[in-house]
Order: sequence, then C-alpha cells, then structure tokens
Amino acid sequence: MLMFNEKNAVYIYTIGDIFQNYKIVNKLNFRYDAVSDFPIYKDILYNSTDSQGTDDPTICAAINKKYFKPGHNNCSKVLKYLKHIQGNGNGGDNYIAKGCKYLNYWLYDEEHSQYVTTNNIFNFYNELQQSSNHYLEPDLCKDDFKKIEEYIFKDIKELYNLYENLYRFHYSHSTRNSCHNVETCVQIYEKYKNDCLDGKNKKLCNELENFRLRYNDVMKLKDECNGVKKMLPPYKTYNLTVIITIPVTATLVISFVAFILNKVKKNYI
Repeated sequence: MLMFNEKNAVYIYTIGDIFQNYKIVNKLNFRYDAVSDFPIYKDILYNSTDSQGTDDPTICAAINKKYFKPGHNNCSKVLKYLKHIQGNGNGGDNYIAKGCKYLNYWLYDEEHSQYVTTNNIFNFYNELQQSSNHYLEPDLCKDDFKKIEEYIFKDIKELYNLYENLYRFHYSHSTRNSCHNVETCVQIYEKYKNDCLDGKNKKLCNELENFRLRYNDVMKLKDECNGVKKMLPPYKTYNLTVIITIPVTATLVISFVAFILNKVKKNYI
C-alpha cells in the first residue's frame, strides 16, 4: 500500500508492490483513469489459459469469419479473456470494469490496425455474448462498452504506450536491456509539455501528471539507466483564479464572522 502524507507532501512506501498498489485517481477524468492498468490486462488477454467452454468451434467459427481477417482467431482470445476476468473479479466490480474498458480499447485498436473487417465493434460483442451466454454473465461489460471518439482514442493510445513501456521496464529481469522503454516514456511525455503548460487538453494532462508521479517512484527503485531522466518535471497547470480566490474568500468570511461576534459581544456588555 502507498500512503500520502499531506503535511509533508511526500509518498510513504508500506507493504505492497508499487505498480499494483500505487494509484492516483482523478474521478473527473473517468475516460482515462483505467489506462494505467491496461498493461496488466494485456498480459491477461494474450496469456489467458482459461478455456472452459471457449473451445466450442460453433461459437467462434462464424464470428471470426464475419468480423476478423483470416488467421486472427480473436473470438477465442476474447472469450478466454472474459472468462478469466469474470472468474477472478473476487467480488470487485472495479477489476471487471477496468478489464472491460481495456477490451473496449483493444477492439478499437484492432479496428485501427485493420484486423477487424467491420467498424461495428458493438455488433461483434453483442453476437459474442448471445452465442456464449450459457457461461458468461449476460451483463458482463454492458456498461463499459462505449463508443470511443477518435480524439479520445488517440489520447488513450498515448497514455497506454506510456504505461506499457513503464510496466515492461519495471518488471523486466534485465533492467539495462529495457532502458529503451523508459527512454520512450520520456519522449512521449515531453511531447505534451507545451500543451499542458498552456492549459490545453486538461483531462490528458491530469493523467500525464499521474503517470509522472508513478514514473518518478519507479525510477527511485530502479536507477540503472544512464543518460535517462530520473525525474520527470511537472507540466500540469493550475487555475490561478481558483488558487487566489479561495484564500481571499476565506479571509473575508473570517473577517465577517469576527465582526459579527464582536458586535454580539458589545451588545452583551
């Protein structure tokens, strides 16, 4: 677990792994808040061996032919993935919801890579659900499968590339051979310096700030890459009007209350 000491503004490490337990969630940035865990779900998608009920050729044969290019048995891959996250949610809706969001993104990415032969991803998922409803929950991913606008997809892909490279570096058995991963992180992060300092695309910049904090913490633990930035500088801007207004308003309220209390005190004397 990672705790934040507000008084000293520092992060204190306790029991647990930094990458699994460290999370800063911007609740307003609901479209991007799950991206930091996408590399974990990618490993599940590509390595899941939970094949119970998913090897039935009648389920995927027609679906694969209809929605994917030859040689891409994505239907079976998705079924195994869904079976896995459904069975390993441990009662936590958040685990499943994030897994569904990753699948939503992955299918859009497959579409951009032209592995999907139709632009209607929702038809694919609905048909898959209907064909496999005897072992998948009927509402699985129902609320997390959404249309991803092109500009949002580009943001998510950039964030995903950041977290994916940091994840591979953090868990690499050969740190020196994975230094190119953090070099890529720095390059992507620095692309958005001007936009973030100018206050553009605040939702993306908010998540970039979350990434920056995670990157800096990981680099404290694995300081083995020469010539690579150990600390990413903050590019997030803050609303100066709000920052100035809050203390001014508080001062006025305190002054007003003090004035009222003083008047009351005089009336009683």
